[in-house]
Amino acid sequence: APSGTAGNDITGFINAMYIDNSGNVGIGTSANGQKLEVLKSGGGKIRLSETAARYAEVGGYASGSANGSTIILSTIQSGTSTLTERLIINELGLIKIKSSGGEERFQLQPDTNANQAQFRMYGTDGSTERVHLDSYGDSWFLPESGQFGIGTTSPVSPLTVSNLDNGTSFSSNRVLQLIGPSTTDG
Repeated sequence: APSGTAGNDITGFINAMYIDNSGNVGIGTSANGQKLEVLKSGGGKIRLSETAARYAEVGGYASGSANGSTIILSTIQSGTSTLTERLIINELGLIKIKSSGGEERFQLQPDTNANQAQFRMYGTDGSTERVHLDSYGDSWFLPESGQFGIGTTSPVSPLTVSNLDNGTSFSSNRVLQLIGPSTTDG
């Protein structure tokens, strides 16, 4: 327990918060380089609260190779007391957005060493990819209803293509393959 006598230093206190001469605040660190810096082994968190039961958290922790870091935004699901990760951005810039049940719904992977920027969307189960756009490899769509539309929001078959300008449309219940012009003479 802290102790001391009048006119002397009080001993036994542990410094947990520091404010430097420029007004920077450090929690868990005296080497605070920003207006607010939180340092905690294993990852620091900041809680933003309206009430004790209604809050969001922003956290950060080390990840990947040397000096890599990840940031996470977590929220309370409406009507519960469950804190769920909603947005994750890792050291490579990979962005993940999760549903209220914690299932991954959206993923955006930036161009990395492999030159493969990717965009992914997941179905209601949170694990089946339904849309995959790849800047370097294959891209595809796998709608849960089994139907895909281009130029329409109401596809009537596995593939419906509609030209909204002149009213023409095309539907197919069979495999469709479009082949461009030949690149050889003959």
